Amino acid sequence: DTVLNITLVITPQDVLEAHLEKLARKSVGDNQASALTREAVDEARKLIGRKHKLYRGNVVFYLTGKDEQQLESR
Repeated sequence: DTVLNITLVITPQDVLEAHLEKLARKSVGDNQASALTREAVDEARKLIGRKHKLYRGNVVFYLTGKDEQQLESR
């Protein structure tokens, strides 16, 4: 059996924008993680600027099986 779990977190856009601002301020330096964070923040800001709504979400599949080997084969 398989269970599909979808979680969507509705967040006010001003709260999201404040979080993006915090991420942008913290992503300093020339390392790859900082550069990728700045790039993602810029893309999110562009989407918000075009009146798109952004929400956090997860999609998870829970599998059942009699043992670990069966789970790995699925």
